[in-house]
Amino acid sequence: MRTSTTVLAAAALATTVAACGGGDKTFDESGMTFTYPASLKAGKSVGATPSGRVIGIVGFGKGDYIAARGQRSAPLTVDQLLISLPRVVAGVIPATVHLEQHGKLPMVAATQKPPGAGDAESQIYFFNGAGKTWQMECRSTPRHRVAIRAACRKALGSVKVH
Repeated sequence: MRTSTTVLAAAALATTVAACGGGDKTFDESGMTFTYPASLKAGKSVGATPSGRVIGIVGFGKGDYIAARGQRSAPLTVDQLLISLPRVVAGVIPATVHLEQHGKLPMVAATQKPPGAGDAESQIYFFNGAGKTWQMECRSTPRHRVAIRAACRKALGSVKVH
C-alpha cells in the first residue's frame, strides 16, 4: 500500500501544530464566551490582577493578557459610551475612541495607556448584550504586543454573551 504525499503532509502539519501548542481554547465565564489561542494561560496562572469587575482572564503574564469584564448596571448606549469613555476611564487617549463592528456586536474601542503600567498599553472594547455592558481589555507590553493583539482579534471575532 502506498501512502499519498497529501496524507504525509497533513500528518506533518498536525504534528507541527501540536508541538507548537497550536489550537484554540474556549473562555466561558459568567455569560461571556470567546475563543483564544491554546498558548495562553487562563485564570490565576496568568499572574495578573486587573482592576474592575473581571469575570476572567487569559494571557502570558502580568502585563500581557485579555481581561473580560461584565458591568452590573443597565447597558449604556453606544452614543453614551463614545462620549463618556475618555472622561470615565483613566488613561484613554481621546483621539482613539471609535466604533468598530465585531460579528454582530457594535463595539466602542479605544487605546488606553493605563496609569502606572509602564510601557504597557491596552486596547479596550465596550459592547452591549444580554441586558448589560461588557468590556474586553487587551493589555500588552512590547514583548508580547503582536501575539496579544492577534489573540484579541480572535477573541473579538468569536465573542458571544448570554
